[in-house]
Amino acid sequence: MSKIGYLISADTGQGEELHGEVRTLDLQQKIKLLPNRNKSSADAPDFIISALGFNGDDIQIGAAWRKMKERLGAPPVHFISLSMDDPSFSCALNVAAFKTDDDRYEITWRRRQAQQNQNDVA
Repeated sequence: MSKIGYLISADTGQGEELHGEVRTLDLQQKIKLLPNRNKSSADAPDFIISALGFNGDDIQIGAAWRKMKERLGAPPVHFISLSMDDPSFSCALNVAAFKTDDDRYEITWRRRQAQQNQNDVA
């Protein structure tokens, strides 16, 4: 997994917000994860992702969900799944943010591998 950014908690009095940055070879973008105040179901995103536009306005570029992955014989891993897209991006960016010991989140990226049928013979 490649580390491509970070998030830090920002107490704005409006609920938990996370502010940070995503950096790749093609992208360097400051982002905010704002609480989804219109969450209407359990599957709705927990956060709306916005980026700072050229005119200084926040522009919605995606959504994020709190997730948990169970691990056999180990405590579950809690993380945030982020999905970002914009016409200026070459393709959608789907990444995960994992909390570190210093209460930051590291945004990581991993290329998804095509699933092979176990019956396929090489």
